[in-house]
Amino acid sequence: MLKIQDKTAIVYQDQHLSYSALSQYIHCYSEAFKQYANHKKVIIFGENSFDWIFALYASFKNEAIAIPIDIQSSANEIKHIISDSQPDILFTSTAKRSFLETIVAEMQLELPILCKEDIDTKSVLEKPVSDFIPANKEDTALIIYTSGTTGAAKGVMLSYNNIIFNIHAVSQDVPIFTQERNTMVLLPLHHIFPLLGSLIAPLYTGQTIYIAGGLSGEAILHTLKEGKINLIIGVPRLYD
Repeated sequence: MLKIQDKTAIVYQDQHLSYSALSQYIHCYSEAFKQYANHKKVIIFGENSFDWIFALYASFKNEAIAIPIDIQSSANEIKHIISDSQPDILFTSTAKRSFLETIVAEMQLELPILCKEDIDTKSVLEKPVSDFIPANKEDTALIIYTSGTTGAAKGVMLSYNNIIFNIHAVSQDVPIFTQERNTMVLLPLHHIFPLLGSLIAPLYTGQTIYIAGGLSGEAILHTLKEGKINLIIGVPRLYD
């Protein structure tokens, strides 16, 4: 991921974050997660943001499994995912914290619920800058919950090799993702298509990604212009 330390990795709400700063924030989040004896499965429940990305890569850095779930999920859907995946930590946005606290209380579970206010980033710029290399590429990196066509959502396990194979297909076999291109983050990152195509693959190849402020035409046009965007990951409904 760490291609050019001083290059801008992510732009969101007019804030620019370099690759080195991204690594330092990830370090802070990974250290916060390590405070819990069990930190090997992390649910990530929130809107597209810097913090969402920090939590994802902090999970990877700790050799934990990241479990991103839909911000629009109902209480019952979240209860099903918690029961099925048995997470150790729930990371969420400030706005959704009380919602998750209610769900965990109703399930009579003792699960740590963290948001950005719980992460110590006061001395973030003093933290080490290091790249992330998985110790075993066969390990499960992600569990993506998808309902398919019927029934409750099912967790699909994806290894680091699964992820790397897909990245190489669109960056080496067919050079769609290159360091010179900018990508817009638009769709919710809990889906594997935008997660790989608008976040993981661009950062892996050293791009700059721009997180759109929403799905409105105004937000999209602003991001296209601001970021001189070359790549958009979308679905037919979005293009319509």
